[in-house]
Amino acid sequence: MANPNSPFGARAVRHRSGAPYNGAARLYYVPASLAAMYVGDFVALAGSANTAEYYGNQPGTLPTIAIATSGTAVTTGATTVLVGSVVGFFAEQATSPVYNPASTARGVWVADDPELIFEIQDDGVATLAATDVSGNYAINVATQSPSTATGRSGHTMGTTNDVTNLGAQLKMMSLSKRSKNALGQYAVWDVMINNHAYGSRVLGV
Repeated sequence: MANPNSPFGARAVRHRSGAPYNGAARLYYVPASLAAMYVGDFVALAGSANTAEYYGNQPGTLPTIAIATSGTAVTTGATTVLVGSVVGFFAEQATSPVYNPASTARGVWVADDPELIFEIQDDGVATLAATDVSGNYAINVATQSPSTATGRSGHTMGTTNDVTNLGAQLKMMSLSKRSKNALGQYAVWDVMINNHAYGSRVLGV
């Protein structure tokens, strides 16, 4: 049976040590200047912090983030250096949407541990094989559309294996051990962030 094309962005599942992910996340701040953001979006540090108090969080305590862009940290800008993926948004009121609409300032919970392993669907542009495991890949933020109904991201893993460029954003660990997931188009993979804003590992290692 073919894998469904049902992207959900990047979802933290466990730590590199083997310990399960327990839902831990850090609160960040997204300024009103950005496009819409969704659960599962990869994000990058934006080089600033909140300038006004935000629900008891004093100015300067919430780093600002931006939606990540596809690419490599070696050749392109700061938004290709990932800090983690969005877990959820600060519930300012009961009717707050499950995603963050464009031009809306809001608190954002991010899974930002450099040792996290994430699940992510590939973009399906090419079909990856077992021989592609351990390769380096960029994220793809453009091929799949996010959902305003579920709040899920459209981010996927690109399918161009860049073995020689250790600046590629993701290190693919293996095919994800999940039900009804098989080698083939739109497979779900376990990945780690190669170029983590808080990481101390050598790129690609």
